[in-house]
Amino acid sequence: MLAICIAGAQFSYAQELPDAGDRTFEVTVAPFDGSPVSFGEFRLRSFQSTDSAFRLRADVDYESRRTGENQRRSRLMLEVAPGIEWHAFQYDRLSVYYGAELGLRYRTSRDQISADITNRNNNPAGFFGVDLNALAGLDLHFLQRLYTGVEVGYGIRFTNYLDQEINDQDVEVNRRDLDIGTFAQPRFRLGFRF
Repeated sequence: MLAICIAGAQFSYAQELPDAGDRTFEVTVAPFDGSPVSFGEFRLRSFQSTDSAFRLRADVDYESRRTGENQRRSRLMLEVAPGIEWHAFQYDRLSVYYGAELGLRYRTSRDQISADITNRNNNPAGFFGVDLNALAGLDLHFLQRLYTGVEVGYGIRFTNYLDQEINDQDVEVNRRDLDIGTFAQPRFRLGFRF
C-alpha cells in the first residue's frame, strides 16, 4: 500500500501539507484483508499550524437486545482520547510527527434476567480506565486531499474494575490493572483533509 502511494505521488499534482485551519478525518485500511476498510473509531485532527495539530480518537459502542420476556441484555463502551501532535520533519509530501494523548475508557453491562433480577458489570466486566500514550507516526500525502500513514506508540494503561451486582447481591471487586508497553495500529490510516 505504501509503495503504491509513493508511486502515485510521483504523478500527482503538487501537494501542499496541511496548514492552520485544516482538519482531517481517518479510517483504517488493510488492502489484502478480508474486510479491507475498517471504521472502528473516529479519528480527527485540527491543525493549528503546519507543524502542530490537536487530535481526537473516540469510540462509542452500544448494544441492547431482548433475549426473552422480561429479559434484556445491554452493553456500553465509551472511549475518548484527546491529544496533540508536533510535525517535526516535513519534506515534499511526507510529514513525520510525534505527540501524546490522554485516553479515558468506560464500560458497563447489564443483564435483566427476570422482572426482579438484574446483573450488572459481570458479562463482560465493567471498568473505568485512564491511558497516557506517547506516539509517533508519519503521513504520506499522495493526492490533493488524501493521505495514508502509520502510527506506533508507548503507553501506560490503568484500569479500575467496577463493583458487580449478581442475582441481587452486591459483589465488591478489588481489581486494578496497570499495563506499560508498546502498541501499534495494525492497519494503514487513510485520511481525508478538509
